[in-house]
Amino acid sequence: MENWILNANAIYRDSAFLINDDFLLSRDVDSRFLVIFRGGRENDNFGIYIAGNNLFDDSYVISQFPNLTGQTDPNIQPILQNAVPATPNFAQYGNPRTFSIQLEARF
Repeated sequence: MENWILNANAIYRDSAFLINDDFLLSRDVDSRFLVIFRGGRENDNFGIYIAGNNLFDDSYVISQFPNLTGQTDPNIQPILQNAVPATPNFAQYGNPRTFSIQLEARF
């Protein structure tokens, strides 16, 4: 028996604050709306699919943290512990838009 399948998901995440307790610094990340899909044809033993992630190529930050150069210097430590910089120096971004072709075999 052969079947066509289609699966689509929309994911919304509101903005949030991230806190790094080690240095008492807080950061926020913006909200994001991601769409993913997978569609294709399958039978009892095989499947071929086309998949896509982040279809609208939304650029989003997963986490942010400061560049704490000089953090081992005892004269800088008190300043860093009470600092809340206006902008982050480092950030981890989410995955960009990607597409793939997937083959599956079932035994």
